[in-house]
Amino acid sequence: MTDNTNVSYSFQIGASTQPTNPAPLTETDPRTFAYADCEQVIINDKTMMIINLRNRNKMVVTLDVANALTHCANFDSLAAHTARLCATIPMLREQQSDVLQVLKAARDAGILVSSNETAARLNTAPTETRVAPTRVFIITCDRPLAIERLLDSMLAGCTLTRHDQLILIDDSRRASNALHNQQLVAKFNLTSAKSMLYFGAEAAASLLTQLVEALPAQARGLHFLLDRARWTDQATYGLSRNLALLLSVGYRAIVLDDDILCRAVRPPTTQPGVAFSNEETREAWFYPAERELLQHSTWCDFDPLSRQAEALGKPLAAVLSTLHGGALDPAALEHCNGNLLGVFDSASCVLVTQCGSAGDPGTAGSTWVLNLGDPSITRLLSANADSRALPENRFCWLGHTRPTVSLRGDMSQMTGLDNSHLLPPYAPIMRGEDDLFACMTAYLHPRSAVFHCDWAVPHLPLDDRADRKVSRPFTPQIGLGTLSCHLRAKIDTRNNASAESRLAALAAEIRGLGECSADTLFALCDIGLANDCAAILRALEPHLEESRTLSHPAWQSFLKKNAAEAQAALTSASAFDSGHPPHWITAAQEAAIALAEALEAWPVIRNRSAMLTADMIASGDLLPA
Repeated sequence: MTDNTNVSYSFQIGASTQPTNPAPLTETDPRTFAYADCEQVIINDKTMMIINLRNRNKMVVTLDVANALTHCANFDSLAAHTARLCATIPMLREQQSDVLQVLKAARDAGILVSSNETAARLNTAPTETRVAPTRVFIITCDRPLAIERLLDSMLAGCTLTRHDQLILIDDSRRASNALHNQQLVAKFNLTSAKSMLYFGAEAAASLLTQLVEALPAQARGLHFLLDRARWTDQATYGLSRNLALLLSVGYRAIVLDDDILCRAVRPPTTQPGVAFSNEETREAWFYPAERELLQHSTWCDFDPLSRQAEALGKPLAAVLSTLHGGALDPAALEHCNGNLLGVFDSASCVLVTQCGSAGDPGTAGSTWVLNLGDPSITRLLSANADSRALPENRFCWLGHTRPTVSLRGDMSQMTGLDNSHLLPPYAPIMRGEDDLFACMTAYLHPRSAVFHCDWAVPHLPLDDRADRKVSRPFTPQIGLGTLSCHLRAKIDTRNNASAESRLAALAAEIRGLGECSADTLFALCDIGLANDCAAILRALEPHLEESRTLSHPAWQSFLKKNAAEAQAALTSASAFDSGHPPHWITAAQEAAIALAEALEAWPVIRNRSAMLTADMIASGDLLPA
């Protein structure tokens, strides 16, 4: 054994003489600790070696100790860890002294990491970096009334001259709507201190043609990402976002959905400090109608575009220093996940910023409700006096009640992207494009950060969304989420390779999916669907348990329907049982190969696009008459 190896720690199961209800233990160490950044190596059927990957310290323990330590992933005092372990693991219920001694041994052996060490690492001043200028993009499709409302809000509350460019990307199918949008931009420019460019179908087709002419070998990937004609019968949710990426190479981009107002709304309740989370931590307040939502909104007095950009592109240490008015206090890390914080360092760059929604949550399904905590669920159920029904409207404040740092983004109607770094493209079609983009971004930059603002923008769609009622059960389906689930398991936070190298690996991974047999691909789809169903069932479990004490039949019925549908989808027979793969397998294989080709060529596409779009902007042709 090496000098930094500690040997044979175990609980004395069955040997304790403590009373059934022992007095609370006293522990004088004021620090908090977490079991993080460790690997476990099985030695035999009784013992295991734990290796701390950060300091390379080692410790040999029994299997029951190794299992117990995995329950100590969040920063807490040794006494609190002891109390929790003894309360949740039945065989440790009367072993408080033994548990505390083992935790002290793990602390002394350097296996447990302290919040003091972690805070010091995050506080280390990085090399000062300059952030790139910002470009603001509005993406729209056949919603001129929403565009008029959004542009008016931008004129009223934003300092638009702070941005290098303002660009509306129009994916409208109807020529009349495209013309209306172009006229709205021209009207906006009459009074705006900063003119807005109009990037419609003609400009998009011109850019694609120029890229194909310059990069003929990349034609297939280019048409996959950018050619709306290829996707005539499908909604191209990601295509406009790809255009925004190509128009902002070397810049920070702020991308706005067309059905928002460019104003900021505070949460009904705020919390101090900053949160670190690798789980869903949003909170929600529910209102009976839009009028009540707006009446109860507390409007912020700042420019949301400028505020969205404040953290974007900066190292995490600088962001945390601004939020705390100085160095991060170790006490602020209490209850935070140690493995998550182990991924970050002071130089981790904030590549994505997001905010909440005041109004429609934007999601197509109802599973977002299942990810809410107990206070939000209580507010949901109390929003309707009739316990036999759930609120059927989509008016809520949904977001974070304090600034939050995470590894992956989710969905936001106003999103900041630091495109001065190599970011991946979006899948051009299908819902779930934002989640897939988040996964691919984390794949390329596994130690980067996502910053969630503690405010929301009003999201007030003008279209009918009656098919998105909260009470409708959500059935998992094969789609982009299936690919996201597959890639999520491949993200290596210990990989220090360049983003370009990781992009090549990502392309190879996706190409492999396209080139594998139909049987293998369908089996992977089965696994992805099973993971989605299992995630829903895990999210449902605590709600089902809690619902037994609530007098709300509609909520209980909603939970049971979701559980039944998820369970049925989980246990349903594979389509290959009959020997006939579904017709979409071939299309999925072709799409995977096309996406892989686009990813392989993406750095070259970005570089060429930066030159072409600079010429398009300089020419003045994008200014509407």
